[in-house]
Amino acid sequence: YQPELDKDRFDDLYALARRPFLIGEFSAGARDRGMLGVAFVVGDSQEERGALYKQYVTSALRLPYFVGCHWFEYLDEAFLGRHDGHESFNTGFVDVCDNLYPELAEAAHDRNWSLYETLLGE
Repeated sequence: YQPELDKDRFDDLYALARRPFLIGEFSAGARDRGMLGVAFVVGDSQEERGALYKQYVTSALRLPYFVGCHWFEYLDEAFLGRHDGHESFNTGFVDVCDNLYPELAEAAHDRNWSLYETLLGE
């Protein structure tokens, strides 16, 4: 969990593996509303959370050996966390009442709508 992919690290890994990469999960939380826990990458607002989404996806698009990255997760985690009491995180596109975080959704829409332009260097 980082704000963006470390190009040098993945260049080295790709030189060894010679296989494409897929990020299984990434996310960012925010402190302004939602769950109290904010995961590992944190913004001060939902707007900043959207910017972090764009930054991460853009960093993956700029590395030709990446085939994708997956946001964790659609729904915020439960207030009391998992079965072990951990991870009551603000990481969803929607909160626990199924209310959309519009700032994150708009950022994802904007970034994903133009991903081919980024891939093609336009």
